[in-house]
Amino acid sequence: MMMRRGLTTPCKDRNTFIHSTINKIKAVCEDKNGTPYNGAFRKSKSPFQVTICRHAGGSPWPPCYYKATAGSRDIVIACENGLPVHFDESFYRQ
Repeated sequence: MMMRRGLTTPCKDRNTFIHSTINKIKAVCEDKNGTPYNGAFRKSKSPFQVTICRHAGGSPWPPCYYKATAGSRDIVIACENGLPVHFDESFYRQ
């Protein structure tokens, strides 16, 4: 996934992919599917399918090797003017 998206020069330590439509992610910026979180952030009310790719070690230059972990997680994002502009973190619902 990282290579397909051109995110490997140099190898990144970690990258997170949210598998959803832009409209569902934008809804986290609204009360429809988001709540205020730690000041400037919004936390999703419902979980998203998320894949986290972590660099598996070795050289910081391609070819890059990653270990992917997928799961259903709440997301925390920053929004400006009702649009998502920064992914901050994700975590399993407790």
